Amino acid sequence: RRAQVGSPPPSAVTIGRMSDPSLDPAPLTAETPCTRCGYNLMGLPATGACPECGSAVEHSLHGDDLRHAAPAWLHTLTRGLALILWGVVISVLCRLLGTLFRDVPVAQRSIVFAGTLIDLYGIWLLTEPDPSGRTDPAGKTSVRQVARVALGIATLLALLSIVLVGLNSVLMIKIGVGVQLLTLIVALVGQVARLRLVGQLAARIPRYDLQRRALFLTKAIPITYGLFFVLVIPAWAAGPTRRPMGFVLFFGCIGLLMLIPYFIFTIADLILLFRFRRAILGQLPPAAGS
Repeated sequence: RRAQVGSPPPSAVTIGRMSDPSLDPAPLTAETPCTRCGYNLMGLPATGACPECGSAVEHSLHGDDLRHAAPAWLHTLTRGLALILWGVVISVLCRLLGTLFRDVPVAQRSIVFAGTLIDLYGIWLLTEPDPSGRTDPAGKTSVRQVARVALGIATLLALLSIVLVGLNSVLMIKIGVGVQLLTLIVALVGQVARLRLVGQLAARIPRYDLQRRALFLTKAIPITYGLFFVLVIPAWAAGPTRRPMGFVLFFGCIGLLMLIPYFIFTIADLILLFRFRRAILGQLPPAAGS
């Protein structure tokens, strides 16, 4: 054991879920490692909590399946997934509305940003920590944490780009474009982290088909983004005054062709989230899932 002898075990209530009343309160007689930190739980009551990390003992007895997770947390995940899916629809509508304000860049970007707020809140709910601590291994940075940090940074950068464009200065507008590009990169990191989190949670259902789909998208989407930027940005930066028009058109067309797999993988991501939400709903108790 790594915890000091005599350290008071925290209550199982502190980790966000009441203990199962059907559990035998007698101390464990067999060596049982804590699934979160590896602490030997032998001698502790099944209704107690790990003195090393605070995770409920019952989580280590039940296993890693989501059907044993806190129903309130699972409901939070399903609400987050629903908001992400609806957020895509609202974001598209706001982008279409923003085209009416092309002559007012600040208004256009503000409308587009407003359309992403529902999606952002959905991601925040999806990355809510598991009360048992399973999504945050002890002593390690989890993909859930990476997704949340990337979400926060991307949001701040998006607001900064709106402010810079609003200053109506040529220099500030150019800096704003650079900030917007950085926002896309940070958002990509967050999307990959979110997909890895979905893959981890899908394995706990277990739905290994969804896990494989999520892991595939963690590779396919960044590659598509990378090829798009490599092929489009040089042509855009060169401009017709620096390079022959044929150069710009060639790389520009190739870059536009890369939009096809981008849209395909985006749709695949949405289908994955929809199926993942249905799978989580199937893990809820009958009363909680209704």
